Amino acid sequence: MIAETLSRGRAEWSLRRVRRSVEAGTPNAPGRSAWIEHRRRALTGALVAPADRRRQARTAWAFLAAAVAGVIAGVYITPAIGSLAALVAATGSLAALTRSRTEPGTVAWWRDRTIACWETAAALGPLEALGWTVLHDRAVPGTDTVVDHLLIGPSGIWALSSERTYGSLRKVDGRWWYTRSFGHLVEEVGSQAAALAGRHVADTLGDVARDAGLNSVHRVLAVWGAGVPDEGLISDGVFVVAGDRLATMIASFAPVASPEALGPVVAAAHERLPQVFTDHVPGSGALSPP
Repeated sequence: MIAETLSRGRAEWSLRRVRRSVEAGTPNAPGRSAWIEHRRRALTGALVAPADRRRQARTAWAFLAAAVAGVIAGVYITPAIGSLAALVAATGSLAALTRSRTEPGTVAWWRDRTIACWETAAALGPLEALGWTVLHDRAVPGTDTVVDHLLIGPSGIWALSSERTYGSLRKVDGRWWYTRSFGHLVEEVGSQAAALAGRHVADTLGDVARDAGLNSVHRVLAVWGAGVPDEGLISDGVFVVAGDRLATMIASFAPVASPEALGPVVAAAHERLPQVFTDHVPGSGALSPP
């Protein structure tokens, strides 16, 4: 029954549908604050982040080094060695480009974050047919935290963050990192931000959640594009799961509350965790309800 409902829902939900809702300014549109910030940085030169400029400069110098190394080696040594040197330098420039694309604040980083929110929203959409309330892009008043996705349903309250990156995962000194070619550590898994969002949701909805018999908030980081193990992993008390397995995983949890008990929780979530104001610039601390 659950599998069939999710399967039908996946056929109805798509990234195109989600994107149209964001561009139209539809209430409860996912990732709208990230989309606005991406558009601002992409279209307004004055808002190009320093990290973007560092990436561009680093990549340009790397490609220049590749060309110079190839020419010198080809002239003074042998064409074969020159080609090898150019290939090595070009590989380094590619690594610099992919490494810097995930630096927080870059245009590429905001684009990936926006797409991740859309992908997660499309994955979560089918849960609505199973009685879940799915809220997106929620502000926590008095903080700078944005809760990407908030789910309230039979198995309780779920606070989700979304992340899109590339490569594989590796644990170093107790921390999980995304890696690129040659095992280079380029970005730490964003479980700390997901844990913070979950704590804020628990603090904000704690009283009504306890009245409904819910004593905790599930904290999840949905990762798209990277090689997360099928069974997921735990980091900072957050369950890190591959995005395409997200809805099935959530639906598999046993029910702990009735729809009647969840009603006040849903009402409190709408009232206390408003959607991010569409003019908000993430990271500015200026979160306001519309």
